[in-house]
Amino acid sequence: EFAGLDWMPTLAVLVVACPCALILATPAAVAAAMCRLARSGVLIKGGAALERLAQVDTLAFDKTGTLTLGRPELSEILAAAGWSDDEVLRLAAAVESSSEHPLARLVVEQAAARGLSRPPSSEFQALPGHGVRARVEDPARGELLVQVGSPRWMADRLGPPSAILREGLSRLD
Repeated sequence: EFAGLDWMPTLAVLVVACPCALILATPAAVAAAMCRLARSGVLIKGGAALERLAQVDTLAFDKTGTLTLGRPELSEILAAAGWSDDEVLRLAAAVESSSEHPLARLVVEQAAARGLSRPPSSEFQALPGHGVRARVEDPARGELLVQVGSPRWMADRLGPPSAILREGLSRLD
């Protein structure tokens, strides 16, 4: 019977005697938890976010489609001047077809659902936490370097967005 045992001295001896095992066990446990969550459709940005989650006592959700359907939805396309929504989606799908990101699959599925053909792409690069890019051979516009990513990364690469795109991003944010 261990009910009356004080575990603190035992824990102290373990920490002092074998710190390497504890140092290795923590990241392994975090990685295993993130892997298990990902298999269930829950994406965690990193171990630090998972650790902060332990202190949360209230959650508020504002992503109805994602929660009720269990998958993200494309609600709107903001195309720059001189580009159609279908062109933007078709070129983004050409790049995203090589990506493993869950939102990449959404872009590819939406392009297929609209009957848009994907032009061939090459030199694909995934830049974790930022976006993806590839060269796309578009019949209408020739060879293009197409980049798909976060607004901050895009602004760093291409400069600030136009006033119309900035207003649209602000509204969607």
